[in-house]
Amino acid sequence: MLSTITVFSQVEKVYNYTLPPFIITQIEKGKVVNYGFEKDRNLIQLSDGFLAADPVRYQYAVRLSDIEDISIRNGFSTFGGAKYGGLIGGGLGLVFGILNSVIYKPKFAEIALVIPGLVGAGFLGGALIGGFLGSFNPNYDAYEKFSKDLLVRKEQLRKIFHKYDFNRSKKM
Repeated sequence: MLSTITVFSQVEKVYNYTLPPFIITQIEKGKVVNYGFEKDRNLIQLSDGFLAADPVRYQYAVRLSDIEDISIRNGFSTFGGAKYGGLIGGGLGLVFGILNSVIYKPKFAEIALVIPGLVGAGFLGGALIGGFLGSFNPNYDAYEKFSKDLLVRKEQLRKIFHKYDFNRSKKM
């Protein structure tokens, strides 16, 4: 008696990424928990059902279905700090210029020179201070609202990780 056995080979594709610091929010035992990976280069593996971090540095693995959102550092807030610092400094310069003209009642020509000068000096000083302080504040891109379908979720995560991967030369 001869029987035939059919064997199906199911190959799981595992993707490896090297990412900047990132934070994963996940559901763990019914609670929302954040895990931060703060090294400058973090190795992760994405498979069909799991996301695992570098086993040498971290003891971390999570099911894809448990991931709520991911935030990945994309730089620092230098430009944003300079923009808001400049606007605040320019606004303060304008306020002091108006108060100066109300209190001391200078001639119009003096007002025309002093107020723009104070606004410009306030903007420049505020932008320098805001840019300096913003360079210490990391800026993160947040990704949430992943699909319920695990294959679609894996594809979403794969595209996000590829965007930030230090080894982008590999094909998607």
